[in-house]
Amino acid sequence: MQDGPVYRGILGVDIAGFNRTRWTDPIRRRLRERLYELVDHALADAELTTAQATRSDRGDGLWLLVAPEVSTARLLHPLASRLASGVAQGNLHAPAQERMRLRVVVHAGELLQDSHGHAGASWNLAARLLDAEATRAVLMACPAADVIMLVSEQVHDGVVRHDYEGIDAAGWQPVWIHAKETDTRAWVHLPGQAAQPTLPAELVAPPTPRAGPAVPRELPRPAADFTGRADELATLRKLLRPGSPRGPHAGPRPASPTGARGRPVVITAIDGMGGIGKSALALQIANQLADAGSFPDGQLYVNLQAATPGLAPLEPLDALGRLLRALGLDPALIPSSVEEAAARFRSLVARRRLLILLDNAHNAEQVLPLLPASPTCAVLITSRQVLSTLDGADPLHLDVLPERQALELLGRCAGRKRVAAEPRAAAAVARLCGGLPLAIRIAGARLAARPHWPVEALAERLSDATGRLEELRAGELAVHASFDVSLHALNESPDPVDRDAVAAFGLLSLPDGPDLEVAAAARLLDQPHASTSLLLERLVDAQLLETPRPGRYQFHDLVRLYARQHATRQHPERERLAALERLVGFYSATAWRNLEVQDPGTLAQTHADPRWTHGGLRFEDEVMAVGWLKTERANLVAAVAQAARATPAIPAKLACDLTWAVYSLWETHGYWHDGLQANQTVLALARHTNDRAAQAHALNDLGAILRYLGRYAEAITCLQEGLTLSRELSDRWSQAHSLNRLGVVYGQLGRFTDAIAQLREALALLRDLRDRHHQTAILADLGRVYGQAGQHEAAITCLQEGVTISRELHNRLHQAQNLQALGAIYEQLGRFTEAVTSLQEGLRIFREFGNRSRQADCLQSLGMVHAQLGQFTEAIACLRKGLALRRELSDRRGQAATLQELGDALQAIGQHQQAQAVWQEALAICRTLETPEADGLRARLIAVPLPQMPDQQEHRS
Repeated sequence: MQDGPVYRGILGVDIAGFNRTRWTDPIRRRLRERLYELVDHALADAELTTAQATRSDRGDGLWLLVAPEVSTARLLHPLASRLASGVAQGNLHAPAQERMRLRVVVHAGELLQDSHGHAGASWNLAARLLDAEATRAVLMACPAADVIMLVSEQVHDGVVRHDYEGIDAAGWQPVWIHAKETDTRAWVHLPGQAAQPTLPAELVAPPTPRAGPAVPRELPRPAADFTGRADELATLRKLLRPGSPRGPHAGPRPASPTGARGRPVVITAIDGMGGIGKSALALQIANQLADAGSFPDGQLYVNLQAATPGLAPLEPLDALGRLLRALGLDPALIPSSVEEAAARFRSLVARRRLLILLDNAHNAEQVLPLLPASPTCAVLITSRQVLSTLDGADPLHLDVLPERQALELLGRCAGRKRVAAEPRAAAAVARLCGGLPLAIRIAGARLAARPHWPVEALAERLSDATGRLEELRAGELAVHASFDVSLHALNESPDPVDRDAVAAFGLLSLPDGPDLEVAAAARLLDQPHASTSLLLERLVDAQLLETPRPGRYQFHDLVRLYARQHATRQHPERERLAALERLVGFYSATAWRNLEVQDPGTLAQTHADPRWTHGGLRFEDEVMAVGWLKTERANLVAAVAQAARATPAIPAKLACDLTWAVYSLWETHGYWHDGLQANQTVLALARHTNDRAAQAHALNDLGAILRYLGRYAEAITCLQEGLTLSRELSDRWSQAHSLNRLGVVYGQLGRFTDAIAQLREALALLRDLRDRHHQTAILADLGRVYGQAGQHEAAITCLQEGVTISRELHNRLHQAQNLQALGAIYEQLGRFTEAVTSLQEGLRIFREFGNRSRQADCLQSLGMVHAQLGQFTEAIACLRKGLALRRELSDRRGQAATLQELGDALQAIGQHQQAQAVWQEALAICRTLETPEADGLRARLIAVPLPQMPDQQEHRS
């Protein structure tokens, strides 16, 4: 024998009545010669060579076996169709007694071959089809037909019904074939017939089933409080139809798990974390389909026990025993091996329209022997793991309930009126349950058992994170018990990677940030990147971790609480704190590298601790650096607060250095409230530890942020206090930054003399320090203030020097700052061509850095230039883009200024009503601001003829 079977297309031809007595041997010889001649012509038309089509003679006919690379469709057309037309043409000229009629069968499958011939189930089936009484009966019932063509169910489903090669599927009819042990359906076609004849009923009707046991109806009843999941139910309803497509983007199904090449079994696998409601959803749809009569031959159910605390997953042989007994097999006849039991199961369910629900599966290996081979069956599986190795299965991932459905479920469990009476408390309960149906059911059960409790009482109890999992227990239901099962399965795995994942599980939950990427998790665990990625994916497979997008991982809120309890039990406090320190140190080192990419030279001038400035991620360019900052924003804010709380176990300076390094995040992207929170935290920490240098840095950054928020008096207080500390510490670099930021605040308040004095002093300090990088930033601010003060020549001198130095140093951020300010000065002087050049170059760089605040400045100035040139369409477009950015940043001062310019542009093109509406919005903002700039704008807007509003009369006076 060969080493294994080879997939081949099979075409069998038989001359009907070849051995009848009225045919003499000379006639039989002529008929055979004619048949072989027809076959040769048909092979030529199909462009098949002798190497591609092996011929096997059988006296009154022959077999053709085609090579695996030849499409089965070619056996039907042009090969078989050319053969049929040749027979019909030959019969027109042949004597009546030599009219030839053929039976032609087409099948495909795995064949074994040796020196004695062919063998295998596919070969046997083709032979049974050719010799079946039904095949002969159809030909006898249609005397006008020269050829009957018969295809197996597999070829019909794979070729004929898709109309491949121009085949008309409507011309084929089903017949039932009974031959020896074969009992199957095939499809017939009579070529050359104007209309296909009506076949005898006994050939078309399926065989009468033998008397057997009662139809199994094993589904447990669905949950009475099942809620929502309408989209998931609709998806399952489409999928759980034998022969149905695999979903909205269905392609060809792969081979079924049993290896059949015909239409595969319909298999749908629902996965999700413990308590998500997989079984409830499966029972809901299964019962709906059963009630609708979709599976009239019965429904089978087996709990495979992978989610049952204290029980091992059910062995496949035990599960098969349950299924076979449900189908009526005598228990004494159940085979003792998995292979034999699985084969017996497939035989018993063949051609029966059954729904099989395999609940709480452990893995694909447990499920595979339990799958039928008949395409009339459908299998629905639930599993915490994604059964990715189960070929042909349609996966459906189940997520938490959305808020509306979560509240509806809580109401069904605790009472709708009760929940409606306290909507905020009910929403809090649903939120604290994380939308997890198991947790919501437990919370509802607790309320139902305590009818006099207000919903608010339970919400308050659940708000205590340390005791939340204990609160979510009712009778035998407990959320943590559901999670125990998943963790236990990993811990008992023979794979060491699974056990390592259990060891990492608790530590991964320690950070307060919303998620982790692989590099951060690797530093937290003190593990290599590759092995960390593998551990994270194993936890995802076990539904103990979620991956919202590639490379990022997060916990469900309740799983995080469970994991932290696990960490407390498994890891001493020093290990937990060391892990957090590694993570915060990684964030700090990466943030400093990020800052060096955006603002070269900064790190060399700082007093940051070298333990936390090296070893972070590297960035190829500003775009990657800015992208990392934005992505990690919430994690960075959380890391500052968590490190500060862990002092002194985690050095206080680590939180301070991290906050200092990420200052550009607040400024560049307008996350000023995040910056305010972080700097207030580290300022309090630095005061508590008496770290005066850290206090000075925090005060400087805090003052700059308060200035962005329009809180100028507080900003000045912080900056002056920071300046005093820097002078006491003789830290001239920090002094320069305090003076720089004070000068900017004074400029916005219209105190130009003070502003210029502070900025020039800051510039002198940096020149003494030979810090050319940061001179360019101060030159940009000094030039801007000179322009506000009307000293345009001095402004241009400063800004041109800033552009020149920043280009020499390749500091593109400072280059853009000087270009933007220079463009604004050129606009004021009417040097519009130079203004546009400077502003567009600055805008391009700011876009690369993602600096929305500076982009808005450039767009406003460009809008003003276009307006001055009479290009009002371009002006309005620029101003509206800038206004959108100002609104995203909640920059009310900038909004007011941009709105005023936008109103002027609209007024200039005659859109008076729109202009008045815009001016009115600007005036409303100006009334909330306390700066000379706002005062001037307010006075200018009050003079505009706005629509008279009832509350505006007193303001106009």
